[in-house]
Amino acid sequence: MDDHDPNFNFERLKAFSNANFDNGIRRALAGQETSFLIPVLAPVGDTLQLVSIHKLRLHGADRAEFSALYPDSGVEQSLHPAAFAAPWRYEQFHQRLGAANGILPKLEELNRAMPKVVITDSSQSALAISAKGGRNAIAAMRPENFRAVASDMRAAGFDVVIVPDNNILSRALARNAARETGALVANVPFQPGQNNLMSALIDATEQARDIDVRRLILEPISNAAPPPAIGLSHPARAIAEIGR
Repeated sequence: MDDHDPNFNFERLKAFSNANFDNGIRRALAGQETSFLIPVLAPVGDTLQLVSIHKLRLHGADRAEFSALYPDSGVEQSLHPAAFAAPWRYEQFHQRLGAANGILPKLEELNRAMPKVVITDSSQSALAISAKGGRNAIAAMRPENFRAVASDMRAAGFDVVIVPDNNILSRALARNAARETGALVANVPFQPGQNNLMSALIDATEQARDIDVRRLILEPISNAAPPPAIGLSHPARAIAEIGR
């Protein structure tokens, strides 16, 4: 069997345990190559449906490689704009997903997994929150999807916090999505060169610095706030906002 066999990869996801997750995090923080299996789910009516399985391979703080194992690359975003990745330390969820052949009740599963929906840009940031933040998070997988994912979660009745990655586009689109959906935005104190939350965790470990999880993850989520309003009649202010 190999990475191109859909049934094999579905079985691998079902068997991906909390111990597998913890070992992957230990290896990642030690700067060693490691990988994670991540389900990609689409909200369809009142269900969550498995539309892809991603393999995320980490090589230190700055290198990450993705491959779509099931069923094929790109299907989740071309057919389901509100699809999200769920890199959770949650073996019971993987087992339920397998037992239900990839279709689960939406509200029941989300309420069980997350008291508040935290949406990140990258799967790496959601992975870091699941590993160190004491909660699960979902990843929009690209900042252009913030709005669709946040809108779907807000329509389902959830409070939403958006956590952008450390780049101008991610921050700008997080703020735009929050303005349009009523979500809040977290302000993460990234250091230069830290692309996302997992990058920040690995970087701190490689530099032999203590990982201040409260400052990096917990407080930004707890203190998330509405973004500042931008008047449409003031384009200069909008341009300045994108550059922040």
